[in-house]
Amino acid sequence: MGHHEPTFSFTIADDRGDPLATLEKFLELNGYSLDKGSGQGLRARRGTPSASWFSSDMSRLYTELTIEVDDDKVDLSYRVTTTGQHLTDEDRQFWQREAAAVEQALHDDGELIDLRPEEAKRAKQVTSEVRNTGVWAAFIVFAMVIIFGLIADRLGIL
Repeated sequence: MGHHEPTFSFTIADDRGDPLATLEKFLELNGYSLDKGSGQGLRARRGTPSASWFSSDMSRLYTELTIEVDDDKVDLSYRVTTTGQHLTDEDRQFWQREAAAVEQALHDDGELIDLRPEEAKRAKQVTSEVRNTGVWAAFIVFAMVIIFGLIADRLGIL
């Protein structure tokens, strides 16, 4: 099975309160199921194991996330099942955006961001582009077969 395993680290201010409580809220908002870790960490899961075979939405892929908080440092370690996928740079950027949103949530007192609607919109656009390319390719192949058939008929090859 294929996996994508990005990691991210950043620092947080000591006076930020309880970072684990903020992280839990962020993860739940973004569709993760939480497994409490030991000590200063969290483990979370999102998605379904078979989603990598049919989804272009990176937030639907089966993801295991481990978060370790150590004083003023946060480490995010993802393990994403990508069997059947060809990840593009644009696909990989989803986890970069998610890590940036986690960092923002820990630094700001603003609203927590749910990245799934934006990712679903991006995935729908990608799927539409692939479908359109496939339709055009099928049309071109069909037209070429007809044209070559007509030429072969005129030349008496068929």
